[in-house]
Amino acid sequence: LTYQWINGQIVLIKDLAEISHSRRRYVVSGFIENSNSGERLISATVYSVKNQIGALTNGFGYFSLTLPEGETDLTVSYLGCQPLINHLNLLKDTVVTFQMITDLTLDEYTLVDGFPGQSSNSQLELAQVGRIPKFAGETDLIRALHLLPGVQTGADGIGGIYVRGGEAGHNLVIIDDVPVYNFNHGAGLLSLFNTSTIKSAELLKGAFPARYSGRLASVLDVRTRDGNKNYWEGSAEVGLVASRLTVEGPFSKGKGSILLSGRFSFLNGYLQPAAQQFKIGRGEDGTSSYRFYDFNAKVSYELSPKDKIYLSYYRGMDRYDNSGMRRDSFQFLANQLNHRYNHFSSYTENLFWENIGSALRWNRVINKRLFVNTTATYSQLKVEVGFDTRDSFKVLSPKWYYQYEWDYGQYRSSIKGYSLRSDFQWSLSPQNIVRFGINTQFNTFQPGAKEFNVTGTEKTDRTKIIGRHIGTLGGSIYLEDSYVPNQHWRVDYGFNLSGWKTDARFYTSIEPRFAAYWKPNSKLQFKTSATRMAQFMHLLTSSNIGLPTDLWVPSTGQIAPEVALQGTLGSDFQLNQQWQIGVEGYYKTMHNLVNYIEGASYLDNWENNITIGKGKAYGVDFFLRKTQGRTTGWISYSIARTNRVFDKINFGNPYPFRFDHRHDLKVAALHSFSKVFEISGTWIFSSGLAYSLPIESYTIKIPDVSGNFTAIDYGSKNQFRLPAYTRLDLSLNVYFQSKGTLKHTLNVGVYNLLNRNNPLYYKLDSQYSVENSQLKLTRRYVGVHLLPILPSLNYSIKF
Repeated sequence: LTYQWINGQIVLIKDLAEISHSRRRYVVSGFIENSNSGERLISATVYSVKNQIGALTNGFGYFSLTLPEGETDLTVSYLGCQPLINHLNLLKDTVVTFQMITDLTLDEYTLVDGFPGQSSNSQLELAQVGRIPKFAGETDLIRALHLLPGVQTGADGIGGIYVRGGEAGHNLVIIDDVPVYNFNHGAGLLSLFNTSTIKSAELLKGAFPARYSGRLASVLDVRTRDGNKNYWEGSAEVGLVASRLTVEGPFSKGKGSILLSGRFSFLNGYLQPAAQQFKIGRGEDGTSSYRFYDFNAKVSYELSPKDKIYLSYYRGMDRYDNSGMRRDSFQFLANQLNHRYNHFSSYTENLFWENIGSALRWNRVINKRLFVNTTATYSQLKVEVGFDTRDSFKVLSPKWYYQYEWDYGQYRSSIKGYSLRSDFQWSLSPQNIVRFGINTQFNTFQPGAKEFNVTGTEKTDRTKIIGRHIGTLGGSIYLEDSYVPNQHWRVDYGFNLSGWKTDARFYTSIEPRFAAYWKPNSKLQFKTSATRMAQFMHLLTSSNIGLPTDLWVPSTGQIAPEVALQGTLGSDFQLNQQWQIGVEGYYKTMHNLVNYIEGASYLDNWENNITIGKGKAYGVDFFLRKTQGRTTGWISYSIARTNRVFDKINFGNPYPFRFDHRHDLKVAALHSFSKVFEISGTWIFSSGLAYSLPIESYTIKIPDVSGNFTAIDYGSKNQFRLPAYTRLDLSLNVYFQSKGTLKHTLNVGVYNLLNRNNPLYYKLDSQYSVENSQLKLTRRYVGVHLLPILPSLNYSIKF
């Protein structure tokens, strides 16, 4: 009891606050699954309307929610499933598994935010990625990421993603906690992600939780499906580039499942004859070939209601071969003399790369509030490059003379990584979700090259290793808390403490993380974040296209870790039930960046040919989307700037980063005519890439050295711009079902509908011709265009 003084009297009343406080509280915990397949669902919502308290499932479908005793209704929801309302009378701690029923009639959209307005962190709905236009019939996760604000790339053939001024190597890409060092197929035209096996994909580019570390720009966290533990099913898909087959089912019904999926290309069937005819048109004899494959496997088994183990495996391979040979003869009469020349040139290129990744995971419900997942991983990237280039020039008359050049080389490199980590989730209270964990990793880097070279009339035979074998040992511990004091505020904060040992040097980095969200009403939200990130591995790029010859190297005794500081500020507004708009600005500084010096490449000893510098990036991302109705989609626009400063590049002066896109506009739209027909389209406009071209050349004489040398002046680095990149894609999807359970999807589309010639780069082309009785060499810059207008056709069936 308590009392109040009312009109001169002491009135005894019930202490409602004390009663509320004295009521017992119990924990409702468990898993949320798909009722058909038994697949555990990530980021599903459990919410008590009566208590206005909710929880989200983690990466393994687990949730924990503390509620007062008594009766309550729990609403369970997940995108693409029918909402589920479950009535509970809480008289003790309760463990429950909710089964969600898939509802394909729901009007879904591609981009879904976990907490309203979190445009920095975007979760993609994989069922919708397949509805947007495809490249040559292939559904691709990375191409869907290109449509998000703040995510940039170059022309087709430039692999990787460039997030808010970062570089390709500044993105942490993980599949089931296994890091992937190169995710490209075909120089970035496709990625290694087989969407038939993916359960969830989340891109983080601003407010980084403390559990992620090791990269500066973004995190792409991909989780694969466990497989159907109730019955066997499968799907098959055929496109213009590749085909895939996926089968899944139980080996112990209700407890254990297995998923197998393979994808292979059949490009050679029409690439080889097309390349041969193309080279004949250029006066060459030769051919080109390219092939790739992916294989995914996953096994999961429920040891007990509290324990489950997973074993996943991935392997992918790419092989590219290109060769050509040309013979030219010239003859003319000059000064009463017969001049005759023979020119012979040939080239052979071989490129092979292979990705391997595997993970063994065990998750356990320790008690009603504590969940732990322990993971052991192995990953490898292996690269082999071979080339043979020959060029000879014979003067047959009036005086015989012979000159030739011959370059031959072989290059091999690899990176292997082993890691062991444990991640804990502690549901301290309905307002506090605490995560903490520890991670250890061991990496080996083995860049090397064997090369022999013949130039002119002097033969040099050299067999040596370029680079050295390096082993590194690293680890981290982290602690983070997500605190929701009321329905208007949420605060995420924590830290990550990382260490890295190499070359008898031990580096440490403490990385604080902070993000706050304020929602004054149901339509408006403000947000801000501050993050420090460190990176102990560096990607050295010389090709500027998505080839795996880009070299991963570690921080050493002479190379410190890269560091980035980023702050964000933004707001989101719900215009009505259909329309949402968001804006977010960012400012980022980068230090200890590592780059090749001018002219160096992967064939040089990287430790002697690098320079250390810094960078800066800032910009604003806008996002407008429509989520309901027959027509859905979004518009994203980014205005940004980013530059670099290196002591040994551009004479130490600042210059624009190659992927400094000042303006980046993307539109994606999807219209459903009925349950059978729908049409989708995407349009991209982006400012041209920054690049350098020679301005002039001059001849110089070096004392005590015979002969003259030609020096080329490029002027200020990246002072030119490629033409603006623009592309329009359209697609038609047709859905139909035959007798039984067979479901069919037919996709017909056009890639680059306007046939825009977007140059990948410019090359200097040399041609010999006879003019005025003289042999004339003509040089000119020619734009290399990779992809013209391309039809798209894809057929898939689920059984």
